[in-house]
Amino acid sequence: MRTVLAAVKDKATLDELGIGQLRDLYSELLFPGFSTIQTRSRYFLAIAKILRDWADQTPAVRRRTPLANYLREQENKLTQHLVDSYQALGQKPEGVIGHTVVEKGGVQRRPSSTYWNGLRKFGIVRRDQSLAEFCREWGADGQFADRVSTDEGLDDEEHSPTDVLRPPDSKGGWRKGLTLDLTRDEATFLASRFKMGGERGIAVTGQLLQTKQVPAALRCEDFESFAAWARSSSQLDPRCTEFVEKAWRFSLFVEGAHIVFNGLMAARLQHKPLKQVTLRKWDEWRAKCKKERVFHPGAVAEWTSVLAFSNHPVRLKCEDFLSQWNQAISEDWPPARLEALIARRALDTKDNRSLLRRTNGLPRNAEWFGMAALDFRWGTAQRMLRDIHEALK
Repeated sequence: MRTVLAAVKDKATLDELGIGQLRDLYSELLFPGFSTIQTRSRYFLAIAKILRDWADQTPAVRRRTPLANYLREQENKLTQHLVDSYQALGQKPEGVIGHTVVEKGGVQRRPSSTYWNGLRKFGIVRRDQSLAEFCREWGADGQFADRVSTDEGLDDEEHSPTDVLRPPDSKGGWRKGLTLDLTRDEATFLASRFKMGGERGIAVTGQLLQTKQVPAALRCEDFESFAAWARSSSQLDPRCTEFVEKAWRFSLFVEGAHIVFNGLMAARLQHKPLKQVTLRKWDEWRAKCKKERVFHPGAVAEWTSVLAFSNHPVRLKCEDFLSQWNQAISEDWPPARLEALIARRALDTKDNRSLLRRTNGLPRNAEWFGMAALDFRWGTAQRMLRDIHEALK
């Protein structure tokens, strides 16, 4: 229920028109290891610390408290510890996952699941398993015998494989006054891991850290301004710049379809302010598309070129819709025909789950429904880079 409500609230995630597969492919290529529900970079370190703390216990203790149980307990303890630290400072615990429910049994979607893919992408956890599989299998058969570890996360390879790197200064309990801000050593450790994640030369965070362009990128307010900055940068790898540009143009390509969708929602809800917004946005969008020459005969092939980095083909209906949308704007279809195309696509994608079919339960004063301009996880990556940058300053 929480996930559904969050999706309705967050215009960046609700995919009414079925283009999420391509959006996610671009997101994973440009910003691997991140997700829109991650908050701060501290959690990459915290989860690794918990895993290593469990591994460092005696076999008897580990048998009494399986890893999955230990992880849940320590995550709740971490949440409470962070809340207490911020209260002592007279600050709000913004970014602390589960701070509103920690006293009611803990958050359901825990940091370990939210950050697990990133922990593997950045080589902090060096096992290609789901979190559940890892918790069941890690440490079985006496794997931790004679383990020798260091605070830098480099184990004695002769005695044990390094399945989980230990972050700097992370032995012992949670330090007093711990917040989500990083120390310099922690930031250096994370920066080294972020440089290694994803497709070499394309992953944005790695490129920004390697070329020391983080301060300039942090000044970009959104993905569109970041793409404009990247286009003018001579420091980034040309492949990185190429895919940032493609992602932004794809966002612009489909933004108009979501404007039409919101026009349909405004009509069904008799929402006059939203209708005015869609009319204004439509004119601005059409002018920008013409200037950037977004719609052309090879447009769909341009967007789907990202599939070369995926093992999964794009859904045929998605590609058909993109082709129809390209044709519709190229031929300047009238509004009624555009609305019919978008309504048909929304109902074909979601059927009875589409917002077009369940308008009775929706807020009458919502500012937007579904997606708008795509972010591709830039907001999350920017928060992580800011954490590192502030600590290294």
